[in-house]
Amino acid sequence: MSFCCLAVLRALRSPGLGEGEGQGPHLAKKRAFRIITVSLVFTLANYLPVIVVSFLQGHISARSFGIMYATCSSLSVLFSFVQPLYFLFRAGKMQCIMGH
Repeated sequence: MSFCCLAVLRALRSPGLGEGEGQGPHLAKKRAFRIITVSLVFTLANYLPVIVVSFLQGHISARSFGIMYATCSSLSVLFSFVQPLYFLFRAGKMQCIMGH
């Protein structure tokens, strides 16, 4: 998923058809770049702690590993709700939070 996001970000940075050197990227490209960047950051924040703890498995005690893995997994489950809620909030679909 990270590789795909990075590939799309790379493609969005390159000039497209009809975009010259002096012209900046179109508004749609800027918006897509921002959305994919936010998605990539949320994805890395969600999975990176579990991956790091998994690499520490042979270097720490089993009890410490279990506690750290359980904590990271729990946080990963909670963080998985953040991205959809963020996009709903940005789209104006969460009236309960916005006060409308």
